[in-house]
Amino acid sequence: FRWIVRGSGETRTLDVYDVAFLAGGARHVVDSAVTALHQRGSLVVNNAQVRSVEGKQPLHPVERAMVAFCRHPTDIDIVRAVLQRSPEVEKIGRGLAT
Repeated sequence: FRWIVRGSGETRTLDVYDVAFLAGGARHVVDSAVTALHQRGSLVVNNAQVRSVEGKQPLHPVERAMVAFCRHPTDIDIVRAVLQRSPEVEKIGRGLAT
């Protein structure tokens, strides 16, 4: 996906979290991060609990925030509520709005 920055004529490539935000807002960004980190083995999802696993540090700021927040088992609803309002997720929305 690519989008044109309004008025400048320049284009920017959208990453998976930009697309998730456009598809459903901050909640989709958080759910996408949970899914990506779980698939890579950086996050354990057990029932409604999420816990990060020591290992390679993710590159994306949203993923780093999630790994840091989930060092101890945390309810997925709490993870969603907190990370949806995190500076990392809000930055995605502001960037797309610009």
